[in-house]
Amino acid sequence: TNFLDINGASDSTYYICALLDGVEQLPSEKATVWDTNYLTVPLNKPEGGISPDGIEFTYHANDASVGDVDGDGEYEIILKWDPSNSHDNAHKGYTGNVYLDAYKLDGTHLWRIDLGRNIRAGAHYTQFLVYDFDGDGKAEIACKTADGTVDGQGKIIGDANADFRNSEGFILEGPEYLTIFEGPTGKELVTTDYDPPRGKGSDWGDDEGNRV
Repeated sequence: TNFLDINGASDSTYYICALLDGVEQLPSEKATVWDTNYLTVPLNKPEGGISPDGIEFTYHANDASVGDVDGDGEYEIILKWDPSNSHDNAHKGYTGNVYLDAYKLDGTHLWRIDLGRNIRAGAHYTQFLVYDFDGDGKAEIACKTADGTVDGQGKIIGDANADFRNSEGFILEGPEYLTIFEGPTGKELVTTDYDPPRGKGSDWGDDEGNRV
């Protein structure tokens, strides 16, 4: 909130009470004053690596979304770690793996999902949804996965040894899945075939793997 209390101090605490038919209801949890107009959340940065074409890469915090994954009434942050060698789908080159992390607002690291070598890194490949899909009061995470994706509990989806990257780093074959992961744990809940299917690349308008 950007509420301004002209008589407030840095050690003030605040709470809200709703009025229902003129009757004051029970107070909310108490909130303290921040020293800054932003919240600093410590992150667990993945280690970089070297891709098959000999390119060293590091990781940086990329897209994020929020949802209450554990049902405590407070948002958690779902953060995507993108490697420095991520590529647009029109560009050649191998990429490092993409990771999805869940953090509480105090920086507690709940889990990490490794999308694996068969999900290419780049804004065109790695969208994800955070929403309470089953209505149980806890948000789930949904995204495209592939053979070798590792859920937040260490379980591997599909064939752990599969590698569908071609000599230019593109992934133009092999199965694609849609997986829903459990919010509190990052555990795979259900995996199904991704729709629409990739099909024949040239049917999408080019044979270079761009549009497909």
